[in-house]
Amino acid sequence: MQRTACDLSSRLSNCAEAVLTCRPTPDAWSITEIVCHLRDVEEFYLARVRFILLNRDPILLGFDPDRWAAERQYRRCACRAALAAFVARREETLSALSTLGEDAWERGGAHSLRGWMTVRRIVHGWAKHDIEHIDQVDRALAGRP
Repeated sequence: MQRTACDLSSRLSNCAEAVLTCRPTPDAWSITEIVCHLRDVEEFYLARVRFILLNRDPILLGFDPDRWAAERQYRRCACRAALAAFVARREETLSALSTLGEDAWERGGAHSLRGWMTVRRIVHGWAKHDIEHIDQVDRALAGRP
């Protein structure tokens, strides 16, 4: 998670706008849409961790990424602005996570689809999510879905 913002920034630094907004296939997200998704998920997951830390055994709600993409009009967003927001949010995330004690990592909440989720499990999933979307960006840069 510490490398994601830098990895993403370096991959996109010299990309033309047309590359950032091009969908590899009609149903695959463009790089801009991926970056917007990462930006919004960053905010969502950090809020989820904070919610767990502030509440005892809370109920955790899910989200629909495709619905967010449509409702938040990812295709109309500026990729570089979304990337800057992601980078800032990731710095906030890393700062917040660095202050957690061992007991905080084991706090959790009940998710209707995923069962009991501790902060540790959420962060592990979050890191995996980063890897999956960096790979997705690499495929999009290569013109593959």
